[in-house]
Amino acid sequence: MRLELSTPISPPEIVEYDVAARAARRVWAQPPPRGFEPSRYVCGRLWATAADGARVPMSVLYRRDGGGGGGGGALSSAAVSARPALLYGYGAYGECSDPSWCPERLAVVDSGMLHAIAHVRGGGERGAEWHAAGARARKPNSFGDLVACAEELARSGLADPGAIALEGRSAGGLLVGAAANMAPHLFRAVLASVPFLDAAGTLQDAALPLSP
Repeated sequence: MRLELSTPISPPEIVEYDVAARAARRVWAQPPPRGFEPSRYVCGRLWATAADGARVPMSVLYRRDGGGGGGGGALSSAAVSARPALLYGYGAYGECSDPSWCPERLAVVDSGMLHAIAHVRGGGERGAEWHAAGARARKPNSFGDLVACAEELARSGLADPGAIALEGRSAGGLLVGAAANMAPHLFRAVLASVPFLDAAGTLQDAALPLSP
């Protein structure tokens, strides 16, 4: 089989894995940008606790800016001061928001911000049950999960609690719109791209069976 691998600080590569021999070899790799140095960045996972006790994972990326060690590793606010944060979410249709290589995210981080992906219920990151727990009548769980993620970013000391922005597209626009209305004090800005905000009107359109 062939696998495509990447991380927020590792460009994509394709690895061919021989199942019988249990051996892998790299068959292709995208070269990193000129001057890119993974050790300048920290990427890892934070966990937020939702109001109902559910543990919600977040993928977090920021520049080390003076800390020690190599790329990746444990997240820590000890070596960095709180910084503005951009919190992204989608959480619909069982889709996974993978923490993969993305030059646009690196540009955000290089500007001095922290970037986080909230893997809220409604997505598929933790399996079919995770999707079902944020769909239909349980959709409000997605919104509460995003609020909990913003609160955890502030509580951790990694993000400036007065400078957290939200980003969501399409169904993610519904997510960030709802979260901003639930907890407007948490967010300095909201970027809602092609947002699905007219939920009541859209659900009445029988030609759109995926939306419900």
